[in-house]
Amino acid sequence: MPIFRRVRFAARPHESSVEVLQARLDELSRERQQLRVTKAAESELERNRLAIVEAQWDLSHALVRRYLPALEPS
Repeated sequence: MPIFRRVRFAARPHESSVEVLQARLDELSRERQQLRVTKAAESELERNRLAIVEAQWDLSHALVRRYLPALEPS
């Protein structure tokens, strides 16, 4: 069983919109389904999995930026 390194994701300097990030996540999910149908190599599935994790991370940060009320200074 291969050992995969742990990856830490940081917020990106560019701020894509929630809609753009959701579209990217949808695209990666469709790609994963296709990889499974075609019985892709484990390395391809892992590459896709990491891309999905990164897209989810970016989307969650974009949603927080959109919906978390800005804290006003006291």
